[in-house]
Amino acid sequence: MKHIISILILIQTIAAQDIGKSRIIQSLTAVQDGFVSSLEWQDVPVATLYLSRHIINNSSFGDFIIVPPTSFDLDISKSFSATDRSSPGSIDKDLIPHTIFLGRLGINFALDLLTDREISGSPYKSAFLFQKSLIYTYTVTEIAKTIFKRERPDNSDTRSFFSGHTSTTFAGATFLFLELNDIYTNTKWIVENKYLLKAIQTTTFACLYGWAGYVGYCRIQDNRHYLSDVLIGASIGTVISYILHQSYFCEDDSFLKDLSIESLQDRLLLSYSLRF
Repeated sequence: MKHIISILILIQTIAAQDIGKSRIIQSLTAVQDGFVSSLEWQDVPVATLYLSRHIINNSSFGDFIIVPPTSFDLDISKSFSATDRSSPGSIDKDLIPHTIFLGRLGINFALDLLTDREISGSPYKSAFLFQKSLIYTYTVTEIAKTIFKRERPDNSDTRSFFSGHTSTTFAGATFLFLELNDIYTNTKWIVENKYLLKAIQTTTFACLYGWAGYVGYCRIQDNRHYLSDVLIGASIGTVISYILHQSYFCEDDSFLKDLSIESLQDRLLLSYSLRF
């Protein structure tokens, strides 16, 4: 209900500002430009897998690869897990990331319409890339959960390997940290004070990864995952977001931009360019 009220207030505010049609079209064009500039060819197969996730019947794969928990996993689970418990870190894994994504779009769009600032496609591109990192992470996580069978500690199903909550949270934390760090290092008055820069970086890291680590801990405590599920999920989410961010914002470390698909006669070839 709060979201509905906020949207109604925003609509009333926009209507009261007597915004011209051209300004709205300009804002929508910036959103479109940001979305288009965030796309690459590899998004097509990933998007196909993501959109077809509800069509695939997991049981049809059978017990393709069974991944039993290690003895260390079992010991940790017995020590930390609690039955009939739901910690704050176990809320819907998409709630906070999607709120951040929609909030970024909404704030930029409102600033463009209601103020004299002209928002280019760049902020929208960053928001779409943030969401892309979550989609990529979710897709990889779902593929792993479908192929690898590991029973959860509470015996509810065989989708324990690896933790989707942890992979999603670490993907979001990594992308946001890299984005914010770029802002810090490109802000003159922050860079000029190395102690201030280090303090801001440390605080940002502690907040983002502190929450991500807490989510991983909650998944063990709530008897939903083993330690290895959490550690691998954290690694996968971190690596995916790092590669995506670097491929768009760091020309010297563009892994995905060196990956291409080409056609040769009647065949499709996947190639990777190495630079020396």
